[in-house]
This record gives sequence, structure tokens and C-alpha cells, in this order.
Amino acid sequence: MELSRNYEKKHIFGSLAVIIAVSIPFAVPFFPFIISDVMYATKETWFIQTPKAAYFLYGAGFLLWLLATFILYLLNVNITSIIIGIILIISSIFPLVLGVNHYKELSEDGVSYSEINSLEHKQYQWDEVTKIVYHLEKERGKKSNLEFQFNDGNKVTFARDSDFSNDYYKLREKISEYQLSLIHI
Repeated sequence: MELSRNYEKKHIFGSLAVIIAVSIPFAVPFFPFIISDVMYATKETWFIQTPKAAYFLYGAGFLLWLLATFILYLLNVNITSIIIGIILIISSIFPLVLGVNHYKELSEDGVSYSEINSLEHKQYQWDEVTKIVYHLEKERGKKSNLEFQFNDGNKVTFARDSDFSNDYYKLREKISEYQLSLIHI
């Protein structure tokens, strides 16, 4: 009795679905940070923070990939499943692009960030910061955060996590150098 190899298209997409499903728990925690670091960090950058929303956007994009390959597997790679798969893959571009674009950065030059609902990157020099509000939430069981307010009325908030704490001294240097107002609340 000889075993034959079965290379149906259905099995290829089933294998891809399994690979994507196994990869998602490993990719989602690391991809957003790595991509932000590669795309936005310069030698002047000393801190990049990837907001939680970016992780959810990456997760949504990867889940659409999983759904596309799983539908191709379930429907035996027929014309309907191919159309649905293509629509899902194209749909995954939207959350992935927004996830890649969503970041916050502190550098020698100033503060830059991109909001979740926009592809626009906002950049401010240190002399454009009107004040920094330090929301001390530790005693309430939450993470503290720093809100940077700019002279045009915009603001951005950085979570004060352990990564930020490592670079907090650099922020203190900028506060001193530019005589920025730091308010503790």
C-alpha cells in the first residue's frame, strides 16, 4: 500500500490558517513596537511609545488574514471563497496601516505623534510645549501619565510605564533646558 501526497489548494490554505493562528499571539505583542521603532526612530529619538490601540489594530488586521485563509480552506478554494478572501485581505490593510501609523515619540528635537484616526504626523519642537501635566495615578492603582500641551491647543499623553521611567531623566533635562512648566496633579 503506497501513500500518496495530497497537495490540494484547500490544505495549503488550511496550513496557512494554522500558521497565522499560531503566530498571532506572538506577533501582536511585538510587531507594533518593532515597526514603530524601525519606521520612526532616528538617532535623536530617545523614547517611542506604541499606544494600546495600535496593538488592537494589528490584531484586527491579522484576524482578517486568518479569516480569509480559513474561509478559503472551508469553502474548498472556490470562486466565492476567493472573492471573500481578497475582500478580507484588502480590508486588513486599513487597520494595519492605522496601527503602523499610531505612535508617540520624544526626541532631542521635540515631541511627535500620530493619532489613531489620522495618517497625519504631528511634530512639535520643545519650545512649542506650553506645559506638561503629570497625572500621578499610582496611589489610585492606575498608571501615571504625562500630558504634553502645545501652543496650538493640541495635546498628547504618554503613559509613565517602566520604559518611560528609564528615560525620564532626559525629559527632566528638557524641562530644565527649555524652562517648561511641569504641573503635578
